Formats: sequence, C-alpha cells, structure tokens
Amino acid sequence: MGSKERLSTMPGTEHDDRYMRVGEAPAMDLQWLSALEAPLSVTGLPWLEQDGVYRRLPVRPDYPLRPEVDRLANHTSGVQVRFRTDSPMLYVRVELADRRRA
Repeated sequence: MGSKERLSTMPGTEHDDRYMRVGEAPAMDLQWLSALEAPLSVTGLPWLEQDGVYRRLPVRPDYPLRPEVDRLANHTSGVQVRFRTDSPMLYVRVELADRRRA
C-alpha cells in the first residue's frame, strides 16, 4: 500500500479511498432515513415486501433449499438502495444481522 494512510476506525474495514471512510458520523443535525421508506427504494430483493427481510430468496420458499443456498440468500451483494440528492455529504448506517456472515 505504500505510504498511504488507512482510513478507518473499525478493524477489517480499511479503505484507501478518502471518500469511503468508516466510522462515526460527525455530531451534526443529520436526518436518518430508512431504506424501506420513500424517497428511498430498494431493488434486487423481490421478496422484501412479502417477508420484510433483506434476503435474496423467500424466507419460506415453496421448494427445498440446500443449507448452503439458504445461507447465501442472506448475502445481499448486488442489492441497491436508490435515491437522488444534491447534498455534498452522505452518511450510511448499516447494522449487520450477523457479522460472521459479512
């Protein structure tokens, strides 16, 4: 990595990009929005509205799932939260259900 400084306050979340910092949001008046409420929209999770869970397959499918597939259904890579803003700053707060699956 050379002489670049790692930009992170949490182990295992280091980034070289200064715009991708991980840590606490500054103490200012922030408006936190849920990804499940307008004006935000979630794409890539067809069963989100039905099951209320960030999961790529239904919670109780009509067909059997191998345990490996069921576990991977909780990995939400490829999911998008869509929005528009003219804000010069954006903070995202994420809570992982199980950090071991991250």
